[in-house]
Amino acid sequence: QHLKIAVNGAGRFYIPNVINSIGNLDVRQGYKVYFDAPEQLALTGSWVSIVTPIELSAGWNFISYLAAGDLDAAVALQSILSDLTIVKDDAGNFFIPGIINSLGKMKLKKGYKVYMKNSATLVYPVVAAGQNSTQNLAKVHNPKPSRF
Repeated sequence: QHLKIAVNGAGRFYIPNVINSIGNLDVRQGYKVYFDAPEQLALTGSWVSIVTPIELSAGWNFISYLAAGDLDAAVALQSILSDLTIVKDDAGNFFIPGIINSLGKMKLKKGYKVYMKNSATLVYPVVAAGQNSTQNLAKVHNPKPSRF
């Protein structure tokens, strides 16, 4: 097994066969996962509604992207725009409302680091006609170590 450590937004971590202070994975959160070599990571679980509320506190948060299709960051994050300072991905792209969007679209199977001025509740919009209101938990292939 090449998984070395997984960390959530609260700083809790999982090290295989050593410690699990994360507990069960939460579909509303994003995680930083580090491998020492390419490996397939398969996650299974219950279907999750796209409109599942994600509670965000003031300061930094890790979030998952629940929508079934890619959405422009301003559209995907419309429910929190007034309290949002910046969103970053693991490739160094970012979104600052009304200023710059090098992030472009938010994507399925991606996690994001979000800085909030105030606490708020994120609810992703269902915008495409015929878009499912639920989705399965994602399978992530060949994840690479990432840093924010």
